[in-house]
Amino acid sequence: MLFLCGNSHSQEASGSPLTLDSISLAGAPALALSDSAPTDIARPTGAKELGISLLGGSDGGNFAFETKPYWWSSHSIGEDFYKAGTGVDVILQTLSLSGARYEVENAKGDDVAEVSIGLAFDILRGPATKKFNTLRDKHAELGRVSGNIPQGLTDEEELAWYKMQRESSAAERRELANDMITEMVKGRVGWNASFATATSFQFEDKDYTGGEFAKTGAWFVTSYTPDTGGNQISYMGLVRFLDDRSPGVNDTYFDAGARLLITFDERPFSISAEYIRRHADNSSDSDRVSALLEYQVDEKLSVFASHGITFDQASGKDEIFSALGLSFGIGK
Repeated sequence: MLFLCGNSHSQEASGSPLTLDSISLAGAPALALSDSAPTDIARPTGAKELGISLLGGSDGGNFAFETKPYWWSSHSIGEDFYKAGTGVDVILQTLSLSGARYEVENAKGDDVAEVSIGLAFDILRGPATKKFNTLRDKHAELGRVSGNIPQGLTDEEELAWYKMQRESSAAERRELANDMITEMVKGRVGWNASFATATSFQFEDKDYTGGEFAKTGAWFVTSYTPDTGGNQISYMGLVRFLDDRSPGVNDTYFDAGARLLITFDERPFSISAEYIRRHADNSSDSDRVSALLEYQVDEKLSVFASHGITFDQASGKDEIFSALGLSFGIGK
């Protein structure tokens, strides 16, 4: 069983509530090499400045993190942010770095520490939702009409009325900006595509001075999410290559799979099912089948549970795994 407890710091406007996708760490690339991650097929998500997870293990020293450098400093939601398509801006805004330390069973049957690092970025970004565009247009309209005090106005009561309207409009614009960011970090609609890669090393007896190369991999994830204006259904596909040179293992894997994700609009709740078929060059082929349930308790707390079977090349049989976790979010 894998247990995760996380803290995610997301760069958002003051008072903006975080969404389930923006505080979830379930699909961090560095975790994917463990074969017991809650999900191997992660949907492109919104802003995440820093997420840190503590993972339960026999020595209690397991952890993972994910961060997006673009959000280390403040950014406005300008034209370059909400546009769809490809380009350098898309890569820089979505680039994430991740790392993890977790326990695995080596070829001898002993538990050893595996440390992995990974990165991911979008290569194709879908458009914003219709709801976001509506909020953006309203925000722009308020900016044009609010705070305009007629020239030559000297009456104190009329001046006070205009100033009150300006302050009210400014507050409404801030609220709309928060709603826009909240809508944006739920994820893009239409077609999205991302690239990820990760590498790991194994360390015996908690000796971090003499690690041995374990695994490296690269993969593409594509997704399509219709803009329904309500509940979202995302269809995702994965193609992945892994080179496993863990001590006692010498194999390469080719994975292909799909995930169906349903995110509910009125309820902060999502469910998904995932299937991945693994072809191995020097061992038996195997499968990963899993289900993931995520629920956002409030603006700063979400919980998830995952269960299924995952790959086991050593025995040629699939292994049962379970994952439970918490994610804490902080917005600023």
